[in-house]
Amino acid sequence: MLAFVSAFVLLSATPPANDTGAAPRADSPDVQLVIGSNVEARAVVPFNEGQEPGAGESVYAWTQLKGFGDDAVTQVWTRDGAEVARHTLAVKSSRRWRTWSHNRVQAGAYEVRVLAADGRELAKQAFTVGAADANGEE
Repeated sequence: MLAFVSAFVLLSATPPANDTGAAPRADSPDVQLVIGSNVEARAVVPFNEGQEPGAGESVYAWTQLKGFGDDAVTQVWTRDGAEVARHTLAVKSSRRWRTWSHNRVQAGAYEVRVLAADGRELAKQAFTVGAADANGEE
């Protein structure tokens, strides 16, 4: 079962909002967002390439921030364009901080966005959740 749970997804990811290809500004934080099947030892367990999570599974949105001066970020989860969850997560160090949220997902097209306190988008990732079959399996 563990192999099945961890063998899920390649997510169709969009680059972080601050990834413009240009050199980062000195006042711009380094933000990384990874979608995965779990978090172990404060590191994300990414989905396997070419697979997607199934309906009813837990999906984790893991964020690493470096040089971020605010005290919190918000992860906004949407499914098929409608907001399904909003998590405000504390950031307690500007040097390096890792934080995450998770949600049990249903079939549909998802996007997770990481927002600064002022509403500025720091990163986003998109992924698709496949429907479960009659046996509850994908």
